[in-house]
Amino acid sequence: MRHAPLLFALVPLAFAAPSAGAQGSGRGFFFGEPKASFAVHGGLSLPGASSDLFDFTTSELTLRKGDFAGFNYGGDLGFRVSPRFDFVIGIASSGSTTRSEFRDWVDTNDEPIEQTTSFRRTPFSGTVRYHLKPRGRTIGSFAWIPAQFVPWVGLGGGAMKYQFTQVGDFIDYQTLNVFSDRFISRGWAPFAQASVGGGWNISPHWQLTGELRYLRGSARLDDDFVGFDRLDLSGVATTFGLALRF
Repeated sequence: MRHAPLLFALVPLAFAAPSAGAQGSGRGFFFGEPKASFAVHGGLSLPGASSDLFDFTTSELTLRKGDFAGFNYGGDLGFRVSPRFDFVIGIASSGSTTRSEFRDWVDTNDEPIEQTTSFRRTPFSGTVRYHLKPRGRTIGSFAWIPAQFVPWVGLGGGAMKYQFTQVGDFIDYQTLNVFSDRFISRGWAPFAQASVGGGWNISPHWQLTGELRYLRGSARLDDDFVGFDRLDLSGVATTFGLALRF
């Protein structure tokens, strides 16, 4: 009967946990607060597209800044640092590929001068996340009951892999000749990130998440785009996902 004291201690918890759940807390309970979480998410990425290369592209070609928006997906691994703070390591990827043509020019056969523009960003981030309310509460000496909904804010940064590519036919503005080519600028650049979001508990281990992220960064363009300023890598992303706590 070495386990008798533990069994007697758990009897009140069997009644306390359902009662607490009925009062609006998360469903079920843990034997101790979770120490980590893993989340997968997807959503919409909206690049700022505010540098002069984007301005030139959207004025000369049949592109709009909204054409650079695209689906984003990724994953986060979070570690509990304190009752209110987590450190979150994340990776995400987003991009767009759009066909276009010159707005005001055609070739010698009166055919459109066509090209394809691609823009992709892959940020690797580290974020400090602060929860705006307690994530749960302890009942007795063993059970931890998660709150139904917990909002958070985050601040961090990291390194972003990026690539801007244009392939197709173009105009030499000095000779007005049409030529085929491929222009590309790619590399790595630092960025900062701020976020606001929250988690809805659907079971002791599973949580639905939603987040709004703002990224701020820029990069020097390669020689294929000589004469342009830095490439704007900033933008906003909305994400919705599913997290597993353990």
